[in-house]
Amino acid sequence: MANGNELGIPDVLLAPLLEQAGDVMRDTPDADVPAQLRPLLGFDRRGLARAAARAQLLRAVEGDETFRTAVFERFLNRTEVASVLDGWSRNDAAKVAAVAASQDDLPVLASALYAARPKGWTIGIGAALGVFEGERRRQEAEEEVVALRNRLETVEESARRAEAHRDELEVQFNELDSTLKDERRSRRQREEDAERLTVDSNEKIERLEVERDRANRTIEIAQERASREAARARESEDQLRELRREFEELRAQMLRTEEATADARAAEIERVRRHVHMLERSADVAAALSRELGALSDNGRKLIPEHGQEMPPSTVAAHLDDSWVGEDDVAVDDDGDDASDSGDDETEPTATTDQGETSTNSDDADDVAGSTSTSDASNGDAPDSGTLTASAPSPAASAVFQEAAELDDDSIVHNDELTMSTAMLEQAMADAERAAAEDEDLFESSIGTPNSAPMAQRSSGRAQVPVPPGMFIEEKSTVLEMMSARGVVMIVDGYNVSMNKWGDLSISEQRDRLVDAMTDLHARTRCPVTIVFDGAAVDIGGATRRRGVRVLFSREGEEADLVVVRELTKLPMGIPAIVVSSDGWVREQAESEGALVISSSALIAAMGA
Repeated sequence: MANGNELGIPDVLLAPLLEQAGDVMRDTPDADVPAQLRPLLGFDRRGLARAAARAQLLRAVEGDETFRTAVFERFLNRTEVASVLDGWSRNDAAKVAAVAASQDDLPVLASALYAARPKGWTIGIGAALGVFEGERRRQEAEEEVVALRNRLETVEESARRAEAHRDELEVQFNELDSTLKDERRSRRQREEDAERLTVDSNEKIERLEVERDRANRTIEIAQERASREAARARESEDQLRELRREFEELRAQMLRTEEATADARAAEIERVRRHVHMLERSADVAAALSRELGALSDNGRKLIPEHGQEMPPSTVAAHLDDSWVGEDDVAVDDDGDDASDSGDDETEPTATTDQGETSTNSDDADDVAGSTSTSDASNGDAPDSGTLTASAPSPAASAVFQEAAELDDDSIVHNDELTMSTAMLEQAMADAERAAAEDEDLFESSIGTPNSAPMAQRSSGRAQVPVPPGMFIEEKSTVLEMMSARGVVMIVDGYNVSMNKWGDLSISEQRDRLVDAMTDLHARTRCPVTIVFDGAAVDIGGATRRRGVRVLFSREGEEADLVVVRELTKLPMGIPAIVVSSDGWVREQAESEGALVISSSALIAAMGA
């Protein structure tokens, strides 16, 4: 019996029969399943539809008689198989095969002929194979045509894309060509400009080198001058210290002179008091002498009528010795004091405190003496001795006049010394002020700058901010060093600074930024800062403060510029002040008050933000 392998029937044409063989295998007990099909146990229809499984089933059908009989019997009992076999005719094998192919029943026809094997079945198998092969080739041809059409469409699409890409490339080429031409023209222009700039740069470099050399020479000259001026400044400082030392010595001498003058004045007052007392006692003596001369005159008149002739001098003298001192008269010693009085019961007159009053008392004493002499001159009969006694001053009066004269001389000497000391002190103070002014002028001339940049203003009233020699006050380092100087305070025109630094922010943010920056700057320099803002549109009253930074707002209707100047004028003249503003009026008023003025940009640079 011929088998499928000998006829070369493809598995596709025997697919219905092989599917029936799979069903039979699943229905057969495992022990009765052919040994070659046991590996397929457990496969489902999809697993048995594979080529390897179909080949295994076909071998089992052809090799196992029992299994083949069971498969053929069940397959031939199917309705469609019986229908195909009923229409079979060996004479019309090709037609039957063509009809089956047109109805997609060619595998059923081939499987039925293979299982039933009617007369002429091999012819039918051959016709089925021929139809199958033709159909296969037709399908392959159709598939190849479809593939060729797809390829053609792909090639045409590629051609269209290539054409479009070529057009795009052509456009790009034209654009690049135009760009290249423009670039070449611009490159030539740039080369010309670069060459021209190179020439200009070389010339500028030469000029800058000349200016640099000139500046170096100027700096060297300025440094030499600064060295000389610094030496002169040191000499001036030494001279100033010497003048101050002399001033202190003169002041100490003046104090000592004042103390000595006070002591001398007290001694003079005591001496004047004693002299006034002596002058008063001299007046009393003069009065007593006047009375004695009167008594002597009366005695002389009595002697002349009694004796009728002139008495000899010895007789007159003896008479005078007996009658010189009367009962009511007081004896006077050489010092002008009472001989019989101890002086305890007599109250001394109040001492005078003025030299002129002392001179007046002396004149009164002279008047008393003069009156006494006049009184004696009117009595021409008085003896010569009495006349001499009345006209010449007594020893006590002479001593009083001599001490008064010495007192006047001492007062003149002390007054002259005091006047001379005062004049010397005034001259020393004038010399010290003049030397200080010369030192300031010398220091100002020693820090001259190479250009006309503004330097520290000089004022005769307010204490000046120390500026480092040879540095611009607008430089960042200079501003920081001036703020770090001892005793320096700063007043800032708030919005004048914040508008220049943070003009794109709101007003409140500008204030906060400026206050924060000045707080940091105070922490670095320890310089007290006052910031003045225009308070017309701000709902903040009075003043607020941070550590080292005071914030003020002007009142409604009042400009902040006025507050800046007013805060400056409130400062004592001994405090050096820095005013920060670029406003012309504020700068003018601040400079007139002796403050050092810097611009807003200088402070912004010092803030370092």
